[in-house]
Amino acid sequence: MDFDKIPTIDQLQTMDNDSEMVLIPELAAEEQSRASGDHFPTGFSVFDEVMKGGIAGGDLVIISGRTGQGKTTFAQTINYHLSQEGIPCAWFSYEIPIRELWEKFQAMGIKAEDFLAYAPKPNRSGKLAWIKKKIMETTLKHNTQVVFIDHLGFLTPDIDETNARDFDQNYSSYLGQLTRQLKTLAMENNIIIVLLAHTRKTKDNLDVEDIAHSVGIPQEADFVFMVERLKVKTTKKWQVDSEPEGDVYTPFSRISLQKNRRTGLSKYVKVELRAGMLQEAKTYDGVDTTIQAVEDIFGIAE
Repeated sequence: MDFDKIPTIDQLQTMDNDSEMVLIPELAAEEQSRASGDHFPTGFSVFDEVMKGGIAGGDLVIISGRTGQGKTTFAQTINYHLSQEGIPCAWFSYEIPIRELWEKFQAMGIKAEDFLAYAPKPNRSGKLAWIKKKIMETTLKHNTQVVFIDHLGFLTPDIDETNARDFDQNYSSYLGQLTRQLKTLAMENNIIIVLLAHTRKTKDNLDVEDIAHSVGIPQEADFVFMVERLKVKTTKKWQVDSEPEGDVYTPFSRISLQKNRRTGLSKYVKVELRAGMLQEAKTYDGVDTTIQAVEDIFGIAE
């Protein structure tokens, strides 16, 4: 060590004092006192147990899956359970009109007078700077604690001119930077951000690496859920009119917790759409009952 380069006490006092080095236990205690400490349940006990009670302030949660597989329905199901606890939420919905979102909430049995969920009017921009402003606004006005963003592909990160060209040339880096900024936003404001993201076309049994342009996206998340509709192989007896053999989607889905920063434990649950929301499947009991469910849908007899 070059002792001549060590600053004196007087020099240290003239330096920027907006940050100092403190003992980790002291810093942790201070952060804990600032945080609410509340954990909000997702509504699925198998997940809440390994997440130590659910989601909490500062968390970035990613819900991913193929198009039309139930990502938004899963997010709305979580919002339903939050509404039962009186937790104010906000939605930035870029893929589904708000009227359709509300119709799905109504199908869950939610009443307007009991529902604390907000959305910008109008939803003007996907720029992160504008979203930050609106999140601050709804947090101050309505004590919003959970923000749903549907979905990642519509957003634009805060970038300077020096980085703009790189982002244009590397879309994965672009989305990774955006996800990092959302995680920072969640931590700075002690809110929960639930971000929906598509997967690329790939094999069955999705994992976090199947998130489209996944470089940097799952790494920033505290939790990553994957939503997959379950399928069965058809045989000749399954053919409807002139439909060829192939895969048929069942009424069941598989939701898996693929990343869990809090405990490292992964879990999955099989669900079905009941009362307008995703609920743990009561009728699912392996392949036989799945096939029976498909037979019921198409009216196919033995």
